[in-house]
Amino acid sequence: VVRNDINFELDLSETVDHFIFFNYQDLTLNSFFSLADKANVILDIGANIGWTALSFAKRNPEAKIIAFEPHPITFEKAARNIRINDINNIELPNIGLGESTSILKMYEVSDHNSGMNRIVLTDEDLPYREVQIKRLDDVMNSLGIKKVDLIKIDVGGFEAFVLKGASDVLAQC
Repeated sequence: VVRNDINFELDLSETVDHFIFFNYQDLTLNSFFSLADKANVILDIGANIGWTALSFAKRNPEAKIIAFEPHPITFEKAARNIRINDINNIELPNIGLGESTSILKMYEVSDHNSGMNRIVLTDEDLPYREVQIKRLDDVMNSLGIKKVDLIKIDVGGFEAFVLKGASDVLAQC
């Protein structure tokens, strides 16, 4: 389908895909997207299937967008959606962000809602995938990025850990 001039391959049994297919509007996000207009570097932390990163790219094709998605299946969906739009200003690392470099369990809480996948630091009786975690500060240093203009974080309750690994990036904002 095409939504807001963005092509998507969707699975309507998935909650996030369903939201996009029926073009539900989130007024808060719409106003947030307008912040991308003048940004040079945008981070989409918790990219899911790429909807937010693609929306940023459509708003500002000159921006460098880095969209992080650690879950391997969700990452592949995001990569496919970026590919079918022939967008060249989005980088999509298949990693999660946290306060230290590690391998953590990302639990698959709901069979039909990849937006519910989450990292928790206790052992749960749920299916999971092991995912690579890095500090945002380390990733930005390795990419040679000194300043970030806009950050979207939606990582299912793991936000505080992302921020703990981003002190240098946040100091430059």
